[in-house]
Amino acid sequence: MKLLIVSKNIHAIYADNGEIFLNHNFNEETISHYSDICGDDLSLFVRDSGLIMSYEEACTKYNRFNRALAKLYVSPYIFSPKTNFFNIKLRLMLAKQLKRLVKKTDRLICTEGFCIFARLAIKYAKRYDKPYMIMSESFVFEGLVAHSLLGKLRAPFEEFICKRHFKNAPYAMYVTQTALQKRYPCNGKTLGCSDAFISYSGNEQKSKRLERINSKDRKIIIGTLGYIDHPIKGQAQVIKAMKILMEQGFTNYEYHITGSGNGIKLKKLITMYNLENSVKIVGAIPHNEVFAWLDTVDIYIQPSFSEGLSRAIIEAMGRGCPVAGSYVGGNRELVAPQYSFNPKNVHEIVSIIKKLSHSRHIEQAIKYSQNRALEFSPTVLNAKKKAFFRDFVEEPE
Repeated sequence: MKLLIVSKNIHAIYADNGEIFLNHNFNEETISHYSDICGDDLSLFVRDSGLIMSYEEACTKYNRFNRALAKLYVSPYIFSPKTNFFNIKLRLMLAKQLKRLVKKTDRLICTEGFCIFARLAIKYAKRYDKPYMIMSESFVFEGLVAHSLLGKLRAPFEEFICKRHFKNAPYAMYVTQTALQKRYPCNGKTLGCSDAFISYSGNEQKSKRLERINSKDRKIIIGTLGYIDHPIKGQAQVIKAMKILMEQGFTNYEYHITGSGNGIKLKKLITMYNLENSVKIVGAIPHNEVFAWLDTVDIYIQPSFSEGLSRAIIEAMGRGCPVAGSYVGGNRELVAPQYSFNPKNVHEIVSIIKKLSHSRHIEQAIKYSQNRALEFSPTVLNAKKKAFFRDFVEEPE
């Protein structure tokens, strides 16, 4: 069976030796999961990132694409510069490419319910009577509003289109249990199941983390994982909180920011507040190095202004990190209420960082994280996904 996955959020990055890398969490394990479902006839349609770099640099930041697992098709470079978005020639090329791929596939999965990729793919799936599934992992309106001026203009339209797509979809999969389902209800078959990968740490890592945090000879490392060029991720709020902590004499903290992007705006903020020695931009790392990085973090914080269900929070919980997070979207389903905050209130962030620096709260938060992580074990999630995808694959055309 031929399966086509269409995704705007997965970007292709080119290495100077001809190898292609993918961002996001689309690593070999994820691709193999889909390949197993369709019997090794898998095609991916992804976005051109416009990035070209050395093979060595790509290996340290992104996931190498294994050509043996799937066929890869890359879209025209339509999103940057912004004038390309209105380039009729590029849009026609994109439409032609998707029309051809959807026409020859047996099943279609769109990883988003909005944007030109989804609109075209779903349009052709309906035209050629192809069963399709839409996935939802974020709130469209909030994400676009926080992105740019163009995003603000597009937000009402894309939100409307997304709701319509989900309402009429034969299959829909959400990363939340209730939050995204309430916003984007579907009349077809649905599943609420996280797409996170966890590596459970157990008590050994718990002891190491407690020993580190209670040590007087080292700084407490606060960490965030997420796109560093997107204001909606809220890293700037934690940088502002770090400034307040320093002013109050709490110099034993260091904030590490990990994720794709150049971080120009965040670097300017760090310089403006003279926090070069207290805030570090780590940059992108391959997904197979995320767990090792999380083991260096003493407090994980997710300050997003909007979130579907944070994959990073679940992964941090799996490693036994004390977790603080903004009280938005699917975060409400994950983060303990006493460690939740309004992302617009920097003083709340300061207060929770201080709280999670005390032994009693650290142990309580670690225990909470470990218990919540068990609900997202690969065995449990994969069983749910396989049953749902099997239903999708076996649906009569």
